[in-house]
Amino acid sequence: MLSGDWDDVVPAARVAASRVEMAVVSMAVPADDRIEIELVAVGAEPGSATFIRTPQGLIGATCRIGRFGDADRESRFLAAFERRLGQLRGVDYAPVR
Repeated sequence: MLSGDWDDVVPAARVAASRVEMAVVSMAVPADDRIEIELVAVGAEPGSATFIRTPQGLIGATCRIGRFGDADRESRFLAAFERRLGQLRGVDYAPVR
């Protein structure tokens, strides 16, 4: 579980996607505490990321990249997401590094 601002989840996910050479295709918010993002890579390789907010305000993140999974890329996505979420915590904006 991660600590961060719920409003920063989508911007952080967009940066994380770019770090693993993917793009956000669509986003759904089926509940106030859940965000589902569809990703696509060059060659139309699919991916998805799901974020949940716990009652304690923590953020859970999971992702699946590729038809059969790609553990390395998934790990890099989640690490980039966590890093960007931390950069955005408590501020209105932060340069992408």
